[in-house]
Amino acid sequence: MVLSGFSARCKRSGLLCALACFSFVLGVPVGFVLWTLLSIAYALCDFVWRGVGSATGWLYFPLLACGIGGLAIGLWNKRFKSAPVPFDQVMAQVKREGGYRMEKPAAGAVSFFLPIAFGGSVGPEAGLMGMAAAGCTWVGDRLRALAEKMGLQSDARSARSFLTKSSRRFVYAFGILGGIAGIVLYTTFLPGGMALPRFSAPEEFSAYSALCLLVCACAGWGLVIMYRLASKASERVAKAFGDGRQVLRTTVCGLVLGAVAVFLPYVLFPGTQQFASLGQSWQSMSGWVLLATGVVKTCLVAFCLKMGWGGGPYLPLVFCASVFGYGMASVLGADAMVCVCATVCALMGAFVGRFFGAFVFMLFIFAPQSIPLVAVCTAAGIVLPMPEKLRPKGLM
Repeated sequence: MVLSGFSARCKRSGLLCALACFSFVLGVPVGFVLWTLLSIAYALCDFVWRGVGSATGWLYFPLLACGIGGLAIGLWNKRFKSAPVPFDQVMAQVKREGGYRMEKPAAGAVSFFLPIAFGGSVGPEAGLMGMAAAGCTWVGDRLRALAEKMGLQSDARSARSFLTKSSRRFVYAFGILGGIAGIVLYTTFLPGGMALPRFSAPEEFSAYSALCLLVCACAGWGLVIMYRLASKASERVAKAFGDGRQVLRTTVCGLVLGAVAVFLPYVLFPGTQQFASLGQSWQSMSGWVLLATGVVKTCLVAFCLKMGWGGGPYLPLVFCASVFGYGMASVLGADAMVCVCATVCALMGAFVGRFFGAFVFMLFIFAPQSIPLVAVCTAAGIVLPMPEKLRPKGLM
């Protein structure tokens, strides 16, 4: 009896490992496809701005490009109703239905490309999250079917009855590893993708730096308040257009964005491709221009999202805080990395509202030597009081 039970457990463990390997194999193409789509989006952005824009050399090209982009976004989404779904709505559907499915994946991919290609102040994370959730659901469906054939579950129709909770985590962890492997496979052989910013450690830290740290942390928290106020105001503007004027709404958004970009070019784009150039050129720019760029772009991120330029706020807001941090360093005469670290980490702490999630994200973009500053400033952003009316109802 004991040997029989031990044999059954060994057989089940073997089948579980086989299922995990299958999960890994399925995850590879999902990661590869996601990174391919992201690379296409940024390649289109380069074509519009570095190709056509640089060739024309026209001062008012941002006004033309963003206006055309807004028109294209409005017409496409009106026809196909495939705009990227906000992060919180994707997660809500996953929890409610056990998965996420894209009814029009090809149209959804184009809706993902357009705001990035035409310089929108929006990040790729919302579109990527929807496609990643759809990819995970696709993997999960096949795993459940295989698990049923293996006799590892009794009800293939229920997403929540798939194996046990710990077994699901084990199998899905291999799927995530497969997705990462797919991304590594893409970056090994093909160009493109998305570059995350990498900030070096502060060169010095003094009593004056500590004072600047406090000021910049408050500034990062203030940018979040400004973003939330701009979101509410932009939502009212969007509602004034009505549902029947979707094309006009996105076109007006593009024209506003382009007009501002004529004077403050860094308000364009998610920011991921601009961190390197900003780090090299900020000292040649006016500190007040940098501060103005951070404030205006913060408002434009909210404006673009509410007016129908689908995307996410996280990466653009990191860029806003970075620009503002460099501006503070220029105006205050402080160490740039102290100001940038304080502004970015406090903003992310206040925006996310949870220390662990914000802190882990910050570890990807700041040097290990900055970990104590990252922890303190992220905590400061969470601790600083947020008006009740401006607290997010869910994940932003």
